[in-house]
Amino acid sequence: MNGGSGGVRVLAAIPDREEREALLEILKRSTWIVKAARSFEEASAMLRREPFGVVVCSYGLAGSGKWSDLLEETRRLPKAPKVVVTEGQGDSPVWAEVLSLGGYDVLLKPFEAREVFDVLGLAWLAYEREKMAMKRTA
Repeated sequence: MNGGSGGVRVLAAIPDREEREALLEILKRSTWIVKAARSFEEASAMLRREPFGVVVCSYGLAGSGKWSDLLEETRRLPKAPKVVVTEGQGDSPVWAEVLSLGGYDVLLKPFEAREVFDVLGLAWLAYEREKMAMKRTA
């Protein structure tokens, strides 16, 4: 699953250094292109500069915006990436909130490599399917 043209591109918008490093450590075992942001502002700027298929965002995103604001930012893009939210509790209200607002999935902390690759891989495939469908209708 290398992503074909340009590869799988992931933006990790995670303010907590340990959490960000744990995710990056897992993802460095892949051929995926991964960029990290520490705040809403940094992630938003990166989304405007370069394409991503998947955005991994902390539920408690730092800066002037929260995870749902970053989700809204992705919707303004020509090809909106799938947004996966990280959460430590796994409680139903967060899951329900993320899914009802249009997030792709919730990734539980602490991160487990298999779950990270499963969730992000499926999110990327969903992004690619939508991209292909857009090409067919254009």
